[in-house]
This record gives sequence, C-alpha cells and structure tokens, in this order.
Amino acid sequence: MKNKFKIIILLTLLLIVNTCASSIPDQIKSYSVNELLAHFKLNGIDTKQFVNVFSLSNKILNKINRDEIKNYSESRKAKIIGYFILTNLKVKYDPDFYAREDRSAQEVAESKIAKCTEFVYLFLAITRHFGLKTHMILVSQGFQGYDAFHAAAILISNKENVIIDLSAYDYYKKFYNIKHKKYDILNDIEMLAFFYANIAQTLSLNSNYQESLLNYKIAIKLKNHEPRFYANLGRLYFQLHNITESENYLLKAIDYYSKDKNLFLSDYINSHIDITTIYLHHNIDYEKAFNNLFKAYKIITRYDRSIFTINKPNYSALYNKSQLLINKLENKDKKRILEKIIKFAKQELTQ
Repeated sequence: MKNKFKIIILLTLLLIVNTCASSIPDQIKSYSVNELLAHFKLNGIDTKQFVNVFSLSNKILNKINRDEIKNYSESRKAKIIGYFILTNLKVKYDPDFYAREDRSAQEVAESKIAKCTEFVYLFLAITRHFGLKTHMILVSQGFQGYDAFHAAAILISNKENVIIDLSAYDYYKKFYNIKHKKYDILNDIEMLAFFYANIAQTLSLNSNYQESLLNYKIAIKLKNHEPRFYANLGRLYFQLHNITESENYLLKAIDYYSKDKNLFLSDYINSHIDITTIYLHHNIDYEKAFNNLFKAYKIITRYDRSIFTINKPNYSALYNKSQLLINKLENKDKKRILEKIIKFAKQELTQ
C-alpha cells in the first residue's frame, strides 16, 4: 500500500514539475502539406488562403552536405543548421518586423532578414529535411525571467529537449539551449494560426480592416482557444464601430486569459481596460465598467512587476478611466476603491 501511495505521488509530481517537460512532445504533431490542406477544408477555410511556410528550394537545402552530417548527433545537426542560417545564409534579426507580414522560409532566406517567427519557419524547414523533430514554441517568460510574447524553436530528442532561438543571436551571441522559463510547444496547425494572426495584425496596422478580419478568423479556426486572437479581433471590431462584436470577442478573450497557464499579462490587463471603455461610453453599464477596471487593478498588483512588464499606457488608462468612473457611481465603497486605484496609478506614472 505504501509503495502504491509513493507511485501515485511520483506520477503527480512528474505531471506538475514542468509543463514543458519531455512528456508533452508525444501530443505534438508535424503535418504534411496535404494534411494541412485537409484540415483547412475540414474547418471551412478556403484552401486558396493556405501558405506553405516551410517552402524552401533544393538549391538552399543542398548547401548542407547530407553525407557529411548523417552520423552526427541530433543536437550537433541542430547547431550546424543554426550556424548555417546565421553565417552561410547570413539571415539577421529584423527590428522593424511590425511593418510587414510573415513570410515563408524561402522568402526569409532570400531577403536575409527575419522576425522571430520567420527564423522558426526557416529553421524547421531545414531541420525537418534532415530528419530532426523540431517545432515552434510560444514563449511567455524568457530566459532572463521577464514576460514575453515571442517565438523560438525546440529540438525534441530522446536525450533532451533543446530550445534554439536564432533571433537571440544578434543581441546575446548565442542561440542554442536558450533557457526560456515558460513556453508552449505548438503543433503545425497552431503555428499556422499565429502565422495568420501576424498577417492580420499587419493588415490592421495598415488600415486594411476587412482582410485583417478574414485572417483573424482563419487563426481562430485553427486555434480556437487563443486569447490574443479574440482580444485583437475585439479591438478591430471596435475600430469598425461594431460594438456588439467588440464586446463579444473581448469577453471571450478575458475568459480564455483567465484559464491561460502561460499568461501574456499586459494584454490580459488591456482586455479588461478595453471592455471598460465599452461599458463607459457605448453599452453603458457602470457596474460592469467598475468590475473590469477593478479586475485590471487586481491583476497589476497581484503579479511581480519586476518580472511582468506593465506598460505606462496600462497605468495611464487605469488612471483616466477611474477618474471618469468615479463620478458615475453612487456606491461609497466603490468610490473609495477608485480613489485608491487613482492614487496607485498616479504613483506608478510619476516613477
């Protein structure tokens, strides 16, 4: 009986220790192009919208001698391919990545610049060609301990799982075995979801709202519990003055964020603040406005702000909306809470 109890405890600990442990990759799948196209059809997505992000010419692939590296370990192959991308193809990190859409591996190799997601497409295209099991990871807490919204690659092998972050090389002169603290391993369908979400974000920034809507909805069909997609779609609908849909998607984002183990904190706060704007100025409901503003305040004060990045606009919005709301409520206790929030936000803004 004692041994049985010990086994149960051990199994429980193994499940808890690390959400990124080696037991997870069994659930992660690589998909062929035909399988991805079939998934598009199954989810009612026009296959004309499909982009093969792993597309890469033999001219590039043949630059690495297969016979030369065939007997190398998986980790050594991954390192060689990483250095090949950085030194032979001479691909560098693109600091102006917000200005454009994601591109395929071939386009990245030709342009010589890449954002974090694009480094992953190129790395995965080459490593999989040489038989390595690699995937994209979505990083929510980086190796220095700060919160992040960042993509890197992971090599999954029998010995260990190793993170390869080529976009870190320009800044830190290393890319292999980067010790990011929190991340999700994505299967190829989930990775494509972020590809379309990135396209949608760029289209929105360029005021191409209808195409942006289309791409966000593709992203949601591919990964339908991702809070960032719902939050950004809610903001896009707000820009289009569709307040009903804006409220609907922001509420979904808040719900999914509340269950998200790898939380993108700043956007969770923004989602509460954005929906407060709706209840203050459009679908007037001051009680709901107060509840969401108070929730944003509690989130900010709950987390370690030396790790999680709380931006000045978060504090500014908290301050301004509390000032507006305090004159709308009659409840004295809630007014006192708003006074406390105003004082807190003002202090943070003056630091």
